Amino acid sequence: MRNQLKLTNLYKRYAKTLYFYLLKLSGSPQLAEDLTQETFVRATISLLELPTTYQPHGLIEVGGS
Repeated sequence: MRNQLKLTNLYKRYAKTLYFYLLKLSGSPQLAEDLTQETFVRATISLLELPTTYQPHGLIEVGGS
């Protein structure tokens, strides 16, 4: 449940920005949408594999740059 909340927060914070970044790179709304979805699928898998005590300090700093 805690990981689901983390993923929801990551999605709310970064999905729109990521989508528009990928749209600019690809020039294709459909491809940008697919890549955004794939990114969050992979994030979900990664979060499920992390111990619940893991704190992704570096990830947040890089993502916020």
